[in-house]
Amino acid sequence: MDFTERLTHAVAIAQAAGQLQRDGYARRDLTIDIKSGPKDLVTEVDHACDALIRQALSTAFPDEGIITEETYQTGQLQD
Repeated sequence: MDFTERLTHAVAIAQAAGQLQRDGYARRDLTIDIKSGPKDLVTEVDHACDALIRQALSTAFPDEGIITEETYQTGQLQD
């Protein structure tokens, strides 16, 4: 897969995650958790975006490792 194809996939994934965030922005019934301190919050929308991104990247780039904000690394990083 060349750079342009990879970029196209990445942009589409980012747009889908952005739409999830926009859809959840006005909700008042969100579950909010504390990650590592009182100012480090994560919502169910954050978790949903993280899952969408991980699933989409794993499908588009099955041989690549993935590190996201809300989860640990899956796969292996390559130099």
